[in-house]
Amino acid sequence: MAKGQVLVSPGLAIDVCGREIVVAQPLSLRLEPRRNTHAWVGDLTIEWHETADSPVPSRNGATDFARWVEEPELSLIDSLKGPSEALVLARLTRTSRGTVEVDSSVRRPLGLT
Repeated sequence: MAKGQVLVSPGLAIDVCGREIVVAQPLSLRLEPRRNTHAWVGDLTIEWHETADSPVPSRNGATDFARWVEEPELSLIDSLKGPSEALVLARLTRTSRGTVEVDSSVRRPLGLT
């Protein structure tokens, strides 16, 4: 973890829908500023995400896209939130002193529900 952000190393995961989540380059997620030191608990998640790329004009004047790019997306969600397609990578706990503790024991191996 870097100052003010959490870093995820390159790797491969498979989500609950069977989609590959490929992290080719390190990803980072910025946390709230240190001056806001209220305590919180959240789950760091990664999710399959696609983004429209290469816009092209269509015949009716609207914009279409020539391709879609699959990119993993990191989020910090409430640890009490219900099930989703996102994979939980770790539980982050921010103390009232502003330090963030990382618990990766919440990760589930493939095939276990």
